[in-house]
Amino acid sequence: MMKLSIFHTSNAKPAPLAIIDERTRRQANAGRCRSALLVLVALLGVTARQQPAAALTLPESIPDFSQDTSRPAVTSVASGSWASASTWQGGQVPTANHVVRIAAGHTVTINDTSAVAYTIAVDGKLTFATNANTRLKVTNLQVMAGENGMGTPGVLEIGTAAAPVAANVTAEIVIANTPLGGSVADPEQFGNGLMVFGRWTAHGTLRTPTFLRLLLMSGAADRDFPPTLSIVTYGTERMDQPTLDQLCAKLPRVEFRQTFGMSELGIVRVKSVAMSMLGMAAMDEGATGAEDGSATGGEGSPTDGAPQDAEQKPKKKKFSLKDALDAAKQAIP
Repeated sequence: MMKLSIFHTSNAKPAPLAIIDERTRRQANAGRCRSALLVLVALLGVTARQQPAAALTLPESIPDFSQDTSRPAVTSVASGSWASASTWQGGQVPTANHVVRIAAGHTVTINDTSAVAYTIAVDGKLTFATNANTRLKVTNLQVMAGENGMGTPGVLEIGTAAAPVAANVTAEIVIANTPLGGSVADPEQFGNGLMVFGRWTAHGTLRTPTFLRLLLMSGAADRDFPPTLSIVTYGTERMDQPTLDQLCAKLPRVEFRQTFGMSELGIVRVKSVAMSMLGMAAMDEGATGAEDGSATGGEGSPTDGAPQDAEQKPKKKKFSLKDALDAAKQAIP
């Protein structure tokens, strides 16, 4: 195919018209490309501003359950009490169906046992009062990392080393028994639990023994406790006085006995001061003979003139509570 070019015949010898048209088209296309790029950048900027930063902070492709659009959402607008309307956008205190976001820079404090939500994303700080009974019932609790881990992380604080949860109160997080679902896909079933990508601290009094506490918390002590069970021993885990008081009140016909011992030495004989008290007295059996093999007196010993059997086997020494404690000290580096 032949291409026809038209030239001017003047002495100025301008560039061919075909070349001028090609340059014009290139410049026009470049201008349109620049305009399109500017529009794209502007749209991306709007999208980035509209999308919560925390949505980009979950590693390993873990779903961000705070992006659940099938439920109403509410965000903190100031620091304050969870139960206070002034803490939340529109004055809406979260319900069990809300997706809650604690914004960066805000500290929200749970002061009682009424706090509920479906999902909570903590970009700021969620704390529990340390001088009152507190409880949070939630399906998904996410403590966010903050700007892909490069910003300020979210914080979940249940007491501190300097101000732990008091011994006479409890702080509880209850994971609600709700089905997996919502508008956020969760094929690996990460949901229905606590997910910490930021920071979490918890300080308080030890709450043991575990199974006896679960017995109380579940309500089984009132309805499912075997009527034939009359003695319950404890001591493998440290018992606290409030738990023992509740057990004695719920199960007055059961005798609770404290035990003490180690797997290396067995159980040392002890006797509780009272069923409802943690104090115990050691029943020290001690050794039955001197370490050098000489008799210490008593029936059948050389001191009473009775003949001795040359093949008599030495009596086995029984360990006392003091022996057990001394052995434990030596075993701990």
